[in-house]
Amino acid sequence: MGFEILPVENLAPALTHKNHKVYKSKKTAVASVKKQPQPAHRGDFVILGPLDKFETNPDVVLFRANPEQADRLLGLVSYKGAEPFMYYPASSICSIIANALAKGKPDLNLISAFERQRGKWSENELMVALPFKNFVTAIESIPYSGFGKPRAS
Repeated sequence: MGFEILPVENLAPALTHKNHKVYKSKKTAVASVKKQPQPAHRGDFVILGPLDKFETNPDVVLFRANPEQADRLLGLVSYKGAEPFMYYPASSICSIIANALAKGKPDLNLISAFERQRGKWSENELMVALPFKNFVTAIESIPYSGFGKPRAS
């Protein structure tokens, strides 16, 4: 999965897709892509699975969350003074992992209407990606949260 910078010629689908045209023009697309975090090679593949099944700490923890859960996760990460993170409105759902890896910061994806219809996502679902260090910060911050204590599952 060696992440690499998206070549400009690969922007054509984002400009021309009949059901979901992301950018008005090539100029707009190039400007947007230049603002995106630049990926770095991290490995040759991605392993997705339940957190409790990993034998080592993952790079990123991915959450499917409703807005309240997303707010709480990001609030817990920020409790110890984490820097604000940037949301990239034109990001596709698949970019959430790449953005969190490239930035080393949490990422939030609101899931576009096109992706919601195509993937049958609920209107109440968002995606939150936390680099593992931020996930640990969120867990450590739970006792200080004004939202109560965690429940045993």
